[in-house]
Amino acid sequence: MKKMLLNKKNLYIKLTAVLILLIVGILGIYTAFVQKIATGQCFNILDDSRERMGQMIVNEMQNEQDHLEAASYLLKNLLTDCDANEAGRRIYVCGDDTV
Repeated sequence: MKKMLLNKKNLYIKLTAVLILLIVGILGIYTAFVQKIATGQCFNILDDSRERMGQMIVNEMQNEQDHLEAASYLLKNLLTDCDANEAGRRIYVCGDDTV
């Protein structure tokens, strides 16, 4: 009788050990799977962020280029108007109408 109880006890210990190993193995596989998915999502987020930052920089550079072009246009107009005004003053001051 004692031998039979001892055999059952050993069987339960072996089954418990096998179940523990099985659970640890399944958790290890699941953890690796979840980690792989999480890493992929992180890299996707980083790629999207990099793309958005690049687009923001391109847009800002385009805005600055537009501002520079507008400022250059205004400066050219102001300089030509100033030159025309200076020429007109010289003509008026000198009294020379033949320019």
